[in-house]
Parts: sequence; C-alpha cells; structure tokens
Amino acid sequence: MTEKKLPEGFLEDIRALKPTFPLIILDFETNGLSPRMHQPIQASAMKIKYTPELFEDGKVAIEESIIVEHFAEWISCPNVPQFNLDLIGITQEFLDQNGKPLLEVMDRFLSFCGIWKVAQILPVWYIGHNALKFDREFLHNYMDRLGRTYPLNHKWWDTAGHYKATALKMIKDPEHTYEQYHITALNRRVKDLKFKLTMICEQEGISTDNAHTADADVLMTAWIFMRQGLAMKPVKKECEQVPGIEQVTTKCDEPIK
Repeated sequence: MTEKKLPEGFLEDIRALKPTFPLIILDFETNGLSPRMHQPIQASAMKIKYTPELFEDGKVAIEESIIVEHFAEWISCPNVPQFNLDLIGITQEFLDQNGKPLLEVMDRFLSFCGIWKVAQILPVWYIGHNALKFDREFLHNYMDRLGRTYPLNHKWWDTAGHYKATALKMIKDPEHTYEQYHITALNRRVKDLKFKLTMICEQEGISTDNAHTADADVLMTAWIFMRQGLAMKPVKKECEQVPGIEQVTTKCDEPIK
C-alpha cells in the first residue's frame, strides 16, 4: 500500500455520504483494449471504510471515523505502444525500471480488493469509471487465472454508467441492481453524449492532475461516486436509511438491490 495526500474536501464528502459498506475504487492502465491480448501496466485501488466505532490496532484513522488505504503498482511489460506511454505520461525505460512481475502484482491487487480463493462473506461496493465495460473484464481475466472469487455480498457501481443514465433521464427499475441500471446506460449509443472521467471532474470542480494514471483516476472516480451518492440521498426524513449507497431508495420497504 502507498500513502497519498487526500485533497481538501474529499474527507468531508465521505463523512457526508456515510457509506456503511467498504468501498473499493479500482482502475487499470493497460497496453491495449483486449483483456485476452493485452495486460495492465498499472493497477491501482482505493479502499474506504467509514465507521463511528474504534478501530483495531494497526489501522490508520483519518478524521476519527474514516480509513483510507491505497494500492498502486507499476507492472512490467515490454514494447508498450508509444500512444499508451504518452497518454499515461511515462516512458518504456521508466516501466522497465519500476514495473514488477504481472501475476505477482495482480495477486496482491486481488487480495487488497478482498477477492480471495475462497469467497468471503463481506459486503463491499466495487466502483470504477466505465469499469463494467473495461476494467472489470481485465479483473475477471486474472481472477480466472489466479483462481479467485468475489465476496459473497458484492455490488458494482459505474460512475460513467450513472452519469450517462442521469443525462438520459433513465428511471431505475426497482427490481434491478445499480449494476444492471448502469450497464444498460453504457450500452446505449447516444450521439454527442460524452462521459470521459476528466470531463466530468472538470464539471464538478475536481482536480484532474496526473489524469490517465491509475492512482489519479481512482481518486477522481472516488470523488465522483461520492458526489453521485450525495445527490441521490432521500429527502423524506421519516424514511429510515438502509445500509450503504442503497440509502438512496425512496421507500422504506423497498428491497436492497
């Protein structure tokens, strides 16, 4: 894990959202678009836990009620296309010197994300930007190769899918999960509707410094997710909030999806 200074206002948004499920925001930078033909060259994730209770020994407490942990590693890969190197802002020489063996990094990455050989009973949200169409495909490839499986009670939230669904004024079917809602939006082809991560961040006044590196993209995605969650919190005070981001539901008797 690596330490990273969090920007002003980030912790305040976590505290306002009060997520009761651990949040794992993830992102890959790759040398191409195909999970079968290409590979990650950087893997990054941020784990956010919010609790008003005391922490166990060894945990780092931030602002008394928030734990934020980071994972960010470069992965060795020869002959990365120059376009990809330029987009990320690195050189092949840098990657040769700093990259670590692929399967070793992915083994650590999956463990950090709570994806073990035996399914854990752990409620967790996996969050990414266009992850349902891209990052998750790479994730599944290495889960298969390393014999890993998701926690039993996991959910996905795609910030790109949610942005697109909101722009299209799509109504979420109460019988569908947010994963289904977001993938439906992502699969819709709409001319001139852009949902790039940096564009949404600029609209929200979120810093885009070092964009297109996985660790910076994870931070931007985390902040967009919290803004989306805060925008959907219920206005009915008499409605009891339910765990995690599902507190956005408007009916107290609506099932958690």
